Amino acid sequence: MIKIGMLLPYEDMLLIAKRVIEETGIQVDYIKVVNTVDAVNEARNAFEAGAHILIVRGYQTKLIQQYTRLPVFCTD
Repeated sequence: MIKIGMLLPYEDMLLIAKRVIEETGIQVDYIKVVNTVDAVNEARNAFEAGAHILIVRGYQTKLIQQYTRLPVFCTD
């Protein structure tokens, strides 16, 4: 089974994401609000914790793609 990670830039997005996850029954194994300056390191942490793919958005996506080879899905 593929493990999904999700990094979000704002707390209100976390609340929305949790509601959608609950309503749809999708399993997200790693979900966290991160500052943009921490996005690359947090992406690496998510993969070390077992995530196979990350759902991210905005500038955080660009940074993770630029500085890692981790598979990301951009929600923008």
